[in-house]
Amino acid sequence: MKLYHGTTGAVAARALIQGLRSRSMTGKPSNWTHTVESNTDHVYLTNAYALYFALNATDEPGNVLGIVEVETDLLDERHMLPDEDVLEQSTRGFDRDNAPDWWYLIGLSEAGDDMIKRTQCFRDFLHLFQDMWQKSIDAMGTAGYRFMVPSRAITRVALLDTARMRKGLGGRALIVSALDPTISLMNYLVVGAKYRALTQLVFDADGVTPEMLTAPFPVQDIQREVLQAMIAMRDGIRVIDGPGALSCAMPEMMPFERVDG
Repeated sequence: MKLYHGTTGAVAARALIQGLRSRSMTGKPSNWTHTVESNTDHVYLTNAYALYFALNATDEPGNVLGIVEVETDLLDERHMLPDEDVLEQSTRGFDRDNAPDWWYLIGLSEAGDDMIKRTQCFRDFLHLFQDMWQKSIDAMGTAGYRFMVPSRAITRVALLDTARMRKGLGGRALIVSALDPTISLMNYLVVGAKYRALTQLVFDADGVTPEMLTAPFPVQDIQREVLQAMIAMRDGIRVIDGPGALSCAMPEMMPFERVDG
């Protein structure tokens, strides 16, 4: 399975050699101080919202963004974890009178209905829910990996020069299209396919249609020219094969039984 990490262009380029390191390894602050800070030991991955996360990784307009493609078959599944936001959102309205033991263990009984406190409870005890990482992706397109994604699991990196992209209609439209999601179970259920198509478009426009970029809603005539410009646009985007690409293409040459992160 291919998952993606949105970041700055510099971090994405270094990941080809160093891998993707968690904040506990880099010492960098969280990009999400306006809500609940991410777990310092985890690298967050998504199949849909990487461009949005990349745009949020920098507050400087015109910077180069980076999206890192990761092959989960080349990771140690024991280090995969669900997204704490998925656990928080999916347990709202839970029957507290019949709550399991873990409900009290992680502090949810004291958190009450406070979304921030509830998210913090799940974030700090994610190891208890490790086996739910695939369900996390199915529910909201997001998951995490503990400590570091090794470079040998990285199949491609896309570098997006937003200053060049903004000069054309297609580039501007692509950037704007990635700005509007509210990362939630409902958003992924309704328009997750659209954001997965946007991620696909960044790496390879082959097979991407205007209908995929507006799913599940029909393409309006007024949109078609802009959507076609998005699909045709490649100026400002550079895609680089990563070390993991060889393993995917010729697995007999790189026979990993397990990749420990």
